[in-house]
Amino acid sequence: MTLSVEKWAEQVRVGDVRAVSRAITAIENHHPEAEALLRLLFPYTGHAYLTGVTGAPGTGKEHAGRPASELSPQETRTSGRDRG
Repeated sequence: MTLSVEKWAEQVRVGDVRAVSRAITAIENHHPEAEALLRLLFPYTGHAYLTGVTGAPGTGKEHAGRPASELSPQETRTSGRDRG
């Protein structure tokens, strides 16, 4: 079954995990429908900022994010363990 890009975007917007997963894969792999999907989703992105930090274990990722989280702790969400 092939979904229209509009239906796919709606599924992403309501949080359908499989639709989000397919969207991420399509965007990462530069599939032809990815641009249309992003155009439909962009108006709903709001004004949030997201910063991702990746790297091998033990490379200081948690420490790199700490100064930013201290600027506005009530508005910052972190993933993983909170070592305080």
